[in-house]
Amino acid sequence: MSRTSQRKNAISKKRESLSTEIKPLTSQEREQLRAALLRSSEMKSMQELETASLRLLLLKKKIQLCLVECDWHKKDDATESMLIANKRKLLLEILEFYGQRKFKSLDLLKHSFRLLWCNLFRALPDHQAMKTAPGDDEMDFREPAWEHLVIVYEIAFHVVTNTEIDKKVMQKHLRGRFLQNLINLFASLDDREPQYVKIILHAIYGRFMALRKDIRQYLCEFCYRYIYDSKCELNDSNSSIVWQGIPEILAIFCSIVQGLNVPVKSDYHVLLRNVLVPLHKTYHLDAFHEELVQCCTQFIVKDAHSACIVLGGMLKFWPVTSALKEQLFMDEIVLLLNACSDYIEQFGCNKAAAAATAQRVVAEEEEEDESEAYVLSAKELQFEAIIVAVIHRLCKCMFSPHHQVSERALLIWKEDSLKLCLDVFGDQCWSTVHTTLQNMTEKYWLPDIRQVAKNVLADLQRTNPEFFKTKTTVDESRNCSDSNVDKKPKPNPNERNANADGTKSDSWRSIKST
Repeated sequence: MSRTSQRKNAISKKRESLSTEIKPLTSQEREQLRAALLRSSEMKSMQELETASLRLLLLKKKIQLCLVECDWHKKDDATESMLIANKRKLLLEILEFYGQRKFKSLDLLKHSFRLLWCNLFRALPDHQAMKTAPGDDEMDFREPAWEHLVIVYEIAFHVVTNTEIDKKVMQKHLRGRFLQNLINLFASLDDREPQYVKIILHAIYGRFMALRKDIRQYLCEFCYRYIYDSKCELNDSNSSIVWQGIPEILAIFCSIVQGLNVPVKSDYHVLLRNVLVPLHKTYHLDAFHEELVQCCTQFIVKDAHSACIVLGGMLKFWPVTSALKEQLFMDEIVLLLNACSDYIEQFGCNKAAAAATAQRVVAEEEEEDESEAYVLSAKELQFEAIIVAVIHRLCKCMFSPHHQVSERALLIWKEDSLKLCLDVFGDQCWSTVHTTLQNMTEKYWLPDIRQVAKNVLADLQRTNPEFFKTKTTVDESRNCSDSNVDKKPKPNPNERNANADGTKSDSWRSIKST
């Protein structure tokens, strides 16, 4: 192991040791707190106390009582029902205190984090154990303890955004296991909970710059588990729940990318290559495709050359067996090309400049200075190759046996971004596009699609009449040459054999007469 890796491991272990992990309640403590919570209605409210020290002491006692875990499966029981009602009343009183004022007490901060640990971090239900109807599009699971959890999440937001506490002290409580457990709550089956987790995590990311790299790492690890561990179970109606939390994480990534400085650092390109692009190959892409497209589009706005990474990954993971995903891919291609349209226009100008330089060199038969000549860079050549490959893939989609895929691939040529690509890269693409459309007007199995192909071909002909005029001239000359070859008389093989050798024919006659 190298010294650099050893140093990184030592730093990570040191960070983990600095993180504060709260121990759970013992059985004796739990029984004592349950008994005290049943009598919590006898406690005074904090408004009734005059001094701040007494209010702070009473607040700590009420926080201590809220560490009790209620059994929501027995909420019809009189004792449990009283515990649930008393705890909710105490949580609302604590939330009111945090919402009205900021606190500086480090001891109160420890009590607050213990409240968050004991109430938020819990075992989540298994999605495979949930029973839903096969035709039910909405998840019908609701967290039983949500009445308490939503208040605890509000308290958590006020705690992590408290500006009176020193950042280094707050980071000690947030770093490590707290962040990991918080991000794991994205997997909650109740679709309301990931929204609150996103808000709190976004607040932490915006305030604590030292924790940003750790947060990105934990979010990537959550996405890795979904990408590489989830399986498509066709007979399981609950398999669609495994993507829970991915849309919220992508929303966080999108806001992160929007705030990046140009040029984009390599760490974020790793995020693009290892997380965002592989998410295109997952089974539940339609559940979070909108958020994924926003992330990729923001990356391209910041760095246009990152389109090569996204488009190249989409070509690699192209869903040839899924008509729905193919249509999603084509819609995304249009949006990505719209995002980098300025770069494509600039590429067209550079390409024209390089072609003009080459023509000048040939005409004058002398080499130009390097300062005057323009040569396309390796990145520009790579971008051109990717765009050409995308256009060829779209041509294959036009001949798809699925009529919806074929129709979407045909209508895509009416987009301005695709027309711009044909103008810039037409020397490598026009012939393929024209040939595919011409074959579709004659050979596609559905008459309606053939009519759409004719309309698209006519529209492209108005866009680039010079290509079609040249194409028509070439086809006519080719047809004329073929007709001339057909009109030329063919030699008779019998006559050629008879006159090829005169001696042979004379000897044959003499033998025949004899």
